[in-house]
Amino acid sequence: MSTVLILADFSGDKATKTTAELATAAARIGEVTAIVLAAPGAGAALAATVNQGPIAKVLVVESADFASHGVAASADALAQLVKSQAPK
Repeated sequence: MSTVLILADFSGDKATKTTAELATAAARIGEVTAIVLAAPGAGAALAATVNQGPIAKVLVVESADFASHGVAASADALAQLVKSQAPK
């Protein structure tokens, strides 16, 4: 079965409805892995709100760079994670 990576979206400290909808759509393709990008120390709490529905696995990346370098840091983290997971 294929692995489908999705980027979890948050409003405050909770995953949004959009994350659940994306996971449901992704589950039609394969096993769903959610990616959580968080500030240091916040990943576990955010991941706990994502682990629902068809999400089989949650990967957490914590970095202070997400706040200070914005989208560029997030894109770099995602690129490295995708490469390491080698989704098919």
